[in-house]
Amino acid sequence: MTNCLYCSGSRFFVDKYIKTCVSCGRHVKPTQEEKQSLINKINEMSHYEMCSAWRFSEPGNPIFCEPEIYKIFKEKFDKFGGFTPEISKSIGWKD
Repeated sequence: MTNCLYCSGSRFFVDKYIKTCVSCGRHVKPTQEEKQSLINKINEMSHYEMCSAWRFSEPGNPIFCEPEIYKIFKEKFDKFGGFTPEISKSIGWKD
């Protein structure tokens, strides 16, 4: 079981990507297992999926908030060539 690093609380509220301690209200960083799960997800992502995540991820997505995870994402994203005009047009924009 994971405990809050700030107050040792063990109950968390998870809203989309952000895990918040119920006891103290602080945001809790992902565990090593959660980080590894995100890294595995990144390793399986296609170029299109990475561009879509880049454009549409909501604030708080740990892929973009956790430096070590973002570094892995960015390296793969850059190897794919980043955004291309074709993918950008294909993905579009949310209304």
